Amino acid sequence: MSKETMLKATFKDLLNKKIQKEKDQFKAKDIYVSSMDRALTFVKPKDDVLLDVIDEMGEGKGTGEMVQAFKTLIYHCCPMLQDTEFHKELEILDPMDVVQAVFDLSDIMEIGEQLMELVNINAKVEAIKN
Repeated sequence: MSKETMLKATFKDLLNKKIQKEKDQFKAKDIYVSSMDRALTFVKPKDDVLLDVIDEMGEGKGTGEMVQAFKTLIYHCCPMLQDTEFHKELEILDPMDVVQAVFDLSDIMEIGEQLMELVNINAKVEAIKN
C-alpha cells in the first residue's frame, strides 16, 4: 500500500489493537518434547524477557549464546519450570539451572526453536544481526 492510499487509524482501531495485545499476552502453546514423548505448556513471555533474549541472540557471538538465550526463554515461558517446590526436589539453588537439569541440548534446541515461532521474534533477531 502506498503512502497516498494509506488508511488513517481511528480511535476504534487503537482500541482494537489494545484488546488484541491483551489477548496475545495470554497466548499459550503446547510444545511436544520428543525425548519425553510428552507436551509441555508454554506461555508468551513478558516484553522485558523478549528484549533480553533478542539482545543475547542479536549479538551473533555463536551457538553457546543462542543456547543460553533459549534457556532463558524456556524458563520464563514454562510455569512448571518456575515452581519453587520443583526446584527444591531437584536441589537447585539458582532457578535458571532447572532448564539444564531437566533438558539436554537437543531438547533445549527443539523447544527454543518452537518458542521463537510462538513469540514471532525470528525476523526481529535477524534484523538486529544485520
